Formats: sequence, C-alpha cells, structure tokens
Amino acid sequence: MAEKHAFKKPSIKDVARKAEVSVTTVSHVVSKTPGYSADTIRRVREAIEALNYVPSYVANGLRQKSTKTIGVCATDPFERSGRDLGTFSDRLWAGILEEADLNRYKVMHFPKSIRESDEAGEFLNGQIDGLIMCASRDDKRPAVIAGAGLPVVMLARTFNVPEGVYSVATDERLVVEKGMEHLYALGHRRIAYIAGPAYKVESAEGPNVFFDDVARSRFESYEAWMRRNVSEFAPVSQMTKEWDAEDLTDTLKGWMQTVSPSAVFACSDVMARAVLEAAKILGIDVPGQLSVVGIDNERESAFVDPPLSTIEVPIYSLGRLAVHKLLSALRGTSAPADFVIPAPELLARSSSGPCPNQKIASMQ
Repeated sequence: MAEKHAFKKPSIKDVARKAEVSVTTVSHVVSKTPGYSADTIRRVREAIEALNYVPSYVANGLRQKSTKTIGVCATDPFERSGRDLGTFSDRLWAGILEEADLNRYKVMHFPKSIRESDEAGEFLNGQIDGLIMCASRDDKRPAVIAGAGLPVVMLARTFNVPEGVYSVATDERLVVEKGMEHLYALGHRRIAYIAGPAYKVESAEGPNVFFDDVARSRFESYEAWMRRNVSEFAPVSQMTKEWDAEDLTDTLKGWMQTVSPSAVFACSDVMARAVLEAAKILGIDVPGQLSVVGIDNERESAFVDPPLSTIEVPIYSLGRLAVHKLLSALRGTSAPADFVIPAPELLARSSSGPCPNQKIASMQ
C-alpha cells in the first residue's frame, strides 16, 4: 500500500516562472482581466495545467479548519444501468460509511454529472477534507486534486498511480489463486480463462495496451499461476472489451474444438454466467463436462442453473481501508500496518465439480 506522500501545492510564482511572465500577469489572466494577447493567455494557461495550479481563492478553502467531511466520487449504489452494480457499490459504500461513522466524519456523495466530468474544481471548493475516488487510468483529476493539496485515495488502482495520490486495492493475485486452487484440487489442469478488459482488444496503440487495473491484475495472475503449476497446458484466455456480459458461445465452441478445457475460470460473475449460458446453448453439461467459476459473488449467481461457484472479494473492507488511509493522510501519518484486508472467500456451488475422465468430444 502507498505510504505518506508530501502534498506540495504549486504557487503563483511557479506559474509565472514557467510561463515567463510576471505574477501580476498570471493573476490577471486567472481573473480574466482583458488586455492580454492570445499568446500570453495560452502560455499562462498551459503553465497552470502543467503544474496543476489552483488559484489562491480556491486553495484558501483547503487551508481552513477541518470540515470533518470526506468526499466520495464513486458509483451510486442505487444506480442500476447496465448490469447489476449493487454487489460492488453496496459493499464499498457500507465499508466507507462504517469507517466514517467510527471516526465521526460526514460523507459527501458527488452526483453523476460531477463524477463523469473532466473538471476538478468541484472537489476544491473547501467543502471536503479529502477525496475517495474511482477513476479511469486516463482521468487527470486525481493528480490535479492532489497537486492542489487535497489528499486523494484512488480505489482499485495498482498500475500508474499518479504521484502524490494514495491507492487501495485488493490483492488480485490471492483472488485468482483461490479460484485456481479450487479447480486444481478437483483435478482440473486444462483451465481456460475469460479475462475481461485486461488489454484493449483493438487499439491504434497496439494489441497490448493496458485498459483496466483489476482485469489486468487478474489476467496476469492467471497466466502466472498456470505457468507455475500446469506445465502441460499453456494458458488460454479470451479478452472482452467491457466488464458487461458478451455472447461467449463462439469462444467456448472454439475452445472445445481445439484445446478442450475441463474448466473455465472467469474474471467476474457476469462473465461466468455468460459461460454457463454458452454451455447451455452448446449442450455442454456443467459441471459434468465443464466446471465454471467466477469472481465477485453477485446476488444472482446463487440462483442461476447451476448455482455458480465464485470467489467473494472483500470489497467492504476495501471501503473501510480507503477511509482509514485518507484520514491517516490528513493526520500526517502512515496507515497502520495492522489494517489487513481479509483473504478472499471461496463459495463452492454446483457449477464446479471433479474433472471428467475423458476430454469433451469435439463439436461438429
């Protein structure tokens, strides 16, 4: 976990020096005083952006006494667009609120219009002491906010965390190992994997462009585990463009015609349920011919046919740790080492069973 960072706020003098203008010019450009050339305005604005500078009238709000309020820029637990987001967001918010209650802090939720904006100003108006944030890898706001002197904790980020920003994440290696060891103990060696958006499927930058931290961590953990433990079967995987379910019928059919896996491990329950649906279409018996395991323990996974074996990730504890780490940053201390996220839990249900003695016959 990231330890204490120094939150150094750039000054108006830094901006003036970088833009090669006077402090007065910077002040006038910020306040939109007329009379300056387009080139001068451009240089000042570019310097402001490069240094993540926040004008003093905004930053003053950050230097006032504590508001005893934490901001949270994360998925609304009541939002139900697309697939059911409740499992992740409900547990996350439960952990955040529990730890905030224990420390007598208020929690401010930011609406969707702000969560999906590119602007950082709404977080820097003095209403909050620090921010917990879910952000994509190309979101520049965490660095801007931290650069302005407001502590930021990013959720589920493990790669390319911006300088000065804290991060909390589960150990995805342990999550994947729990599922793989379950299948291995059942005799499975030919284990294929549905990877989710671990890398971009199509990109002008090339085929191996990192896309999602969690998906990438899980995918790389699967490959590493297979290479350590199953020398006779090379890792086999399928990327998807999103976390949402896709039709995996062609993928599963192709695998059965070539590598004949006895088990499929999926990066999420939603993908694992898509595998179950594909198996049903292809007439593959689960778990008699093919075992299926997912990750997340979403609500509906216990009620599909057959009920899905899954790994429950301790998202509740992740929420608590995010608040714990943010408050440690506000107090100028490192988060105590004794705050340990529990190990992921295996929920073995009917979708996983002993490896069949014979390979599945190729489909015509």
